[in-house]
Amino acid sequence: MISKTALRWLTFAIAQLGVILIAVAGGLIINPSPLSAAEEDSSAITVVLAGETAPTTGSPTFTFFDEPMVASNGNVVFGANLSDGKNGIFFKKNNKSASVELISATNVMIPGAFIPADGFDGPAMSQNGRIAFDAFSGGAANAVIRVTSNHKELEIIAKNGDTAPGTGGAVFFFFDDLAINNKGDVAFLASYTKDGGITRKSGVFLSTRKGIVAILLNGDPLPGTGAFATGVDSEDQDGPWLNDKDDVAFAADSITGAPSFDGSVFLKRFKDPLESLLLMGTPLLGGTLSSIGVGRPGLNNQDILPFSGEFTGGTPNAGVGAVVPGKGIAGCVLRGDPAPDTTATFDAVDPPFGNPTISNNAVEFHSELLGDAANKQGIFTCAKVGKKLNVREAVLPSDPKPVGSWGNQLEEDSSSNTWIVFDDEDSVPGPVGVFITKKPGPEPKHDKN
Repeated sequence: MISKTALRWLTFAIAQLGVILIAVAGGLIINPSPLSAAEEDSSAITVVLAGETAPTTGSPTFTFFDEPMVASNGNVVFGANLSDGKNGIFFKKNNKSASVELISATNVMIPGAFIPADGFDGPAMSQNGRIAFDAFSGGAANAVIRVTSNHKELEIIAKNGDTAPGTGGAVFFFFDDLAINNKGDVAFLASYTKDGGITRKSGVFLSTRKGIVAILLNGDPLPGTGAFATGVDSEDQDGPWLNDKDDVAFAADSITGAPSFDGSVFLKRFKDPLESLLLMGTPLLGGTLSSIGVGRPGLNNQDILPFSGEFTGGTPNAGVGAVVPGKGIAGCVLRGDPAPDTTATFDAVDPPFGNPTISNNAVEFHSELLGDAANKQGIFTCAKVGKKLNVREAVLPSDPKPVGSWGNQLEEDSSSNTWIVFDDEDSVPGPVGVFITKKPGPEPKHDKN
């Protein structure tokens, strides 16, 4: 059931903002696909463990894992560091007999491009398993790469020196985070330059079958702020988040003339003008929204965006919710709410909540916990049952474990329609592995009799 404090969040939002609590199918959060009791209680599955041999030259072992993502069939892509000092992007099918496959490594040539000696960013994965990532070498050779559906070829979407559309002749200089949808279209952050990188600007771009278009450029007005985007480097934007309609959401972290709006989230529906989606300073819980975090995937096909937020001057002062364009905000949990299947509350360190994801209209997030020595952190989901939001535990440190183990630092989590993927950053000497678990279905409605 939704907590009393979360209900107060919703009531306050309605009263203060005129927003609407979405409580109907097709609205904010609807039931994910039901799972059997056995599936709901099943333990996690090991994808890969530190110490296992990586499929690269010299047979190094995995030492550290980063940014795993999972498709709806349970296939996983992840970044990893290796014992020989190299790193790479790897893939593993959801099959007990499957081996880890190499997609790209820092000592392997990308055909038609370069050896990515400086590493990678991403990877990103769609619900149906499409993969994209950034590759870097020496600061002068950078590219956005899409993986073919058979994982046998790498396609260059954009690279240093390519013309950046809408910029009046500038060329791409550097790339940052990205997202890919089921069509294989890719949204990415990039900086661009006209003088070889001496001066730079940055923006958000979308690559489709018809080519690359600019979603946001330096100098574009940002609705609701009265100011303009002024990004210089690619990290001056965050996201992007992409759905199957080619709608793109992003956070603008550099807004000259209105710095109080830095970090606000905006939405560009494919054929519509840019609109504000979630602005810093939004009044909530007697305070104002002062931070916004969004994970991957972060935008569903109804343009619903999940977020973790902190509220300056509010009590409680942090929570997880979602925003629906033009309709409002609804909350899942707040700091201090009881955490399911534990004796803890959602609390502890600052910030208490990780960046939430959304898939199959269910929100997934990790959180610090307070009051349960066996469970200092956990991964949870939030979905709607009837007219009530239902929060469920997906993974806890005290849960039964498969081969390998994890401690109290369950992070780097992401979700698909059916699965949650995560690793552990608390074990010595580092994350012991990457794991997947079935996303819990909502608890059924109980008969009133």
